[in-house]
Amino acid sequence: MALFVQVGSGSVIDSGFFNAAFVAAIRYTSSTVVTVSLMNPNTATDVVTITISSADTTYETHGIIAQTIISAAQVQKTGIVALPQSLPGNRTATIAIA
Repeated sequence: MALFVQVGSGSVIDSGFFNAAFVAAIRYTSSTVVTVSLMNPNTATDVVTITISSADTTYETHGIIAQTIISAAQVQKTGIVALPQSLPGNRTATIAIA
């Protein structure tokens, strides 16, 4: 099964998708970064860095992002789950995959 998490609008360079089925870990790296480690079956570990547009000192936005990813990983179907378009503090999220 492949349930992809969409980060960003899909129309800018720092937006995109990753498969929630391969999530190995989610870390709150800083007040503006959520790091998602993915274990892909045929490759080394990939790292998805989700950057939040402004500091989230309460980590509420981090929690929303993490819960969205965790929920997507638990669904046994295919499709796309998008991060909420409206994040606390009018924050936006961008993605980088390495």
